Amino acid sequence: MSGNYAIRNFRNEDFTEYLKLLALNERLQPSGRRITADEVVAELKRPGYSPEQALFVAEFGDQLVGYLDVELERLIGRAILTCWLAPQYRRFGLAEGLIEQATIRARELEASIVQMRVSDARQSWKKLVIRLGFEFVRSFPKLSVGLAGRSQNVDSDGTGFSDLSLVGLEGLVNIQNRAFAGAWGYCPNTLAEISYRFSANHNSPQDIIIASEESKVVGYCWTKPSCGSGRLEGIGRIFMLGVDPEYQGRCLGRKLLMAGLAYLENQGLKAAWLEVDGENKDALRLYRSLGFRRYASTSWYQKSVG
Repeated sequence: MSGNYAIRNFRNEDFTEYLKLLALNERLQPSGRRITADEVVAELKRPGYSPEQALFVAEFGDQLVGYLDVELERLIGRAILTCWLAPQYRRFGLAEGLIEQATIRARELEASIVQMRVSDARQSWKKLVIRLGFEFVRSFPKLSVGLAGRSQNVDSDGTGFSDLSLVGLEGLVNIQNRAFAGAWGYCPNTLAEISYRFSANHNSPQDIIIASEESKVVGYCWTKPSCGSGRLEGIGRIFMLGVDPEYQGRCLGRKLLMAGLAYLENQGLKAAWLEVDGENKDALRLYRSLGFRRYASTSWYQKSVG
């Protein structure tokens, strides 16, 4: 790698250049994410995260050309690496250097594995992570569906539906951790983490549909009506859908999903998308039965560092 390049820890004075990189990434690969100074400041201040220790940047001269973020999930012993480089700098060994530094950091944080999520459209990145010793572990299809007429087909069948104001964020933490206990890659959330995510997603209490029976919260559907921008304008997201294990097998997930789609339609959106574990056959059958179709997918790769 040329001496004009450097890989180092993020510093506060890098903020403006880092913001430009994020904006370029979003422009080239639209995800609906909002890239503003306030949004990025909030992200760098998320619970349990230190950008000076967990964010690495690639530098050419005085210009940042790439970054790699290390997100530690201590309870399950993994670190998630998120790497991106400006297209014109992808053939200089910078990705290898960033991943090497991040892997060292993950080991220092006592993670046992590091994982990376790679779009199936990015074959060069797949080849790179495999060459660096990562192994494929999971595929997550992205599915989408039109919303026309969804608001006419909601049937709670006696189950009480309300919004988050009924249980508050603490209630959401409890049902989410119950619903996803044991699911692949799920790290139990804390109240601070859920509060941050709720705020970062610009959610209102009405965006999260709560199902209850006899005053017990038994499921939820977390929607994101405001995630669309640019090419994704008019498209909402089913962010999470979960049912208490004791209430699974009663079609509650289907009813919640239908309520979520109806809610998104009533917000003026034309379509919705979600992401699902490719090994979750029951969820895939549910989504396909309601008209969802695959349009893309991402793959998870992992490497042991413990």
